Amino acid sequence: MRGWYQVSSGVYTFADYATPYLGTAGQPQYLDTDTYTLTNVGATDFARYWVYAADDTTRHMYIIPTQAATAYNNIVTARTEDTPEVLGLNINADMKLLYSFIYKGNGEFQESEDYRTSSTVPGGGVETIPAGSVSFMPTGDVAATDVQTAIGEVDTEKAALAGADFTGAVDVADALTADSVTADAVEDPAIFYDALDAQDTDWYTGTNADAGASSDDAWEIRTSATPGTNVFMSIDPITGSISATSFDGTVGAFTTISASTGLSADLPYNEVHQVFNNTLTSDNIASGDIITVTFGESVVFGQCTYPNATEDEWMLALATNVAAKHPCMGVVLESKANGESGKLLLRGTIRDATYFSSVAMGDIIYLSDSSAGNYVLAAPGDSGDIVQIVGFGLGTNIIFFSPDYTYVEIP
Repeated sequence: MRGWYQVSSGVYTFADYATPYLGTAGQPQYLDTDTYTLTNVGATDFARYWVYAADDTTRHMYIIPTQAATAYNNIVTARTEDTPEVLGLNINADMKLLYSFIYKGNGEFQESEDYRTSSTVPGGGVETIPAGSVSFMPTGDVAATDVQTAIGEVDTEKAALAGADFTGAVDVADALTADSVTADAVEDPAIFYDALDAQDTDWYTGTNADAGASSDDAWEIRTSATPGTNVFMSIDPITGSISATSFDGTVGAFTTISASTGLSADLPYNEVHQVFNNTLTSDNIASGDIITVTFGESVVFGQCTYPNATEDEWMLALATNVAAKHPCMGVVLESKANGESGKLLLRGTIRDATYFSSVAMGDIIYLSDSSAGNYVLAAPGDSGDIVQIVGFGLGTNIIFFSPDYTYVEIP
């Protein structure tokens, strides 16, 4: 057996031995790393010997002794000795660790350990390579060039399974349901919201793709995994139509609201209320019952109008019996020219700093008898004037428009 030991730090030499340890029969030796000399193990001390297989044509077995400042004074400490660091020390590149033996200083064998199935690399031991030393080819959004840094990147950028905050777009690239794929390879990606209680409703949000490569695929909120089924809201990207469907508790009984087509059925209030906004925060806005009409003359926001049966258009109202331009029935919500269509408020709240700047809370508002389309805070009193209440004040610039279709003519 060929024994290897250091003659200086990192520099090895060898000698051949007839014993399974370095030394003579009955006298094991260890390497004293203070002096780099082979030293006899005390009679009651212990040393450990590492046995390797090598491709040496003269000696097929190599052995390396304990390398320490002293031998071990008990066998427990000898068991904790680490495998020798022999890689890169120019002993033999193809050594493989087979066994380790512990001998007492009087030459008595104590115990052995078999490494034949656990030693995986030449030079002995199981090689440990730091992840930071393993090169990595950057791919995708990972920029690191070593495994350790790449793991750190992935750990930092990954989203938690629960409670994650996403700061960018989340790309749902494939369907979460078993949708069939058409000849154009169109799928219907969706996100599934799984209610924990079996009695609760599961929801899906996603696209309802057609068979072509057009951009008219609808987006839906539904309670079915199948696109187009049990849809409660959908958006048409071509028309901009938003359709919402309410479920009234009767199976199959639905009401659809569309931004382009309106209601598909009656919308019952079910003991709830229609609430108009009376805290309008900016000028020239309104909240209430609104229709679209055609105007028979130039109009601006806030003016009061009446329906002219002869022209079949809406024109500026005036509280006098001379021209019969009454009663006021709607307030203009868009400035329009003669013959143009625009929105008209029939009842509700409206804010305008031009016509209602002097209005206070509780003021009664009348149709003006002197300026067409305007209002006054005192009832007209001249002969032939029309007295029509059109609303009351909610505060500066804001009124509730609710015209009285009956009126009184001053004799």
